[in-house]
Parts: sequence; structure tokens; C-alpha cells
Amino acid sequence: MDYKSPIQQNAILNMTPLIDIVFLLLVFFMLTAHFVEPKQLEIQLPTSSTGDDISELKTVQISIDKSGIYYINEEAVHENIIEDRLKTLHLQSPDLIVQFQADQQSRYDKVIYMIDIVRRAGITQLELMTEE
Repeated sequence: MDYKSPIQQNAILNMTPLIDIVFLLLVFFMLTAHFVEPKQLEIQLPTSSTGDDISELKTVQISIDKSGIYYINEEAVHENIIEDRLKTLHLQSPDLIVQFQADQQSRYDKVIYMIDIVRRAGITQLELMTEE
């Protein structure tokens, strides 16, 4: 018995669907990627001899997390010493700006208490931080 070998055909693969899928995945990952906020980057800025001195616009950031812990510039502090620390900072820089942020789940009385402390420290410029 004489067997014939199967006919060989040159198959051409269509790459268009594969390229479409790769581009869709690329777009998906670009849109869902979590970008790092610039304030978390540690960079060293270059110096300039013609820049303006903004040391008189000193800011301090006060935060309250959802468990009610107070932070000054990301350092946990007890609520009894916040007023003294703010008074000291206000004496060093009379134009002190307080940037205040509180977690959505923090208690409202803690927020009002912190605003009262800022006012008692003599600071008149208070910014309430929110997300867009």
C-alpha cells in the first residue's frame, strides 16, 4: 500500500487581531495605573540666584485620621500639645498657613476642636484640604 504524504500548505497568520488586543491591554493598563503623587517624591531641586524667597509663606499640615489621632506634618502628636506647638511655630513665622485635613470618617467634634486650637494659637490663615 502506497500512502501519499499530506499536501503541505503555507499558512499565513493574520496578526491584526493580536495587535488589536495588545493595544487594548496597553490602553487599559495606562488608564487604570495608579500614579504617584508628586508630594511623595524625594527630589533635590536645583538652586537659583534669582528666585524669590518664600520662607515667609511657611505652611504646616495638620491631619486627623479616622481613629482620631492628630498629626502635625505627618508626625503623630497628642492633642494636649498641639496648641503649644502651633504657638511656637506662629512666633517663628507670623504668616504661618495651616493646611488642615481630616478623614471622612473622623468625628466632627474633633474637627471643630482642631479649628478652635488653630484660632487660639493666633493663626488666621487656615486652609481646609479636600480632594477633587
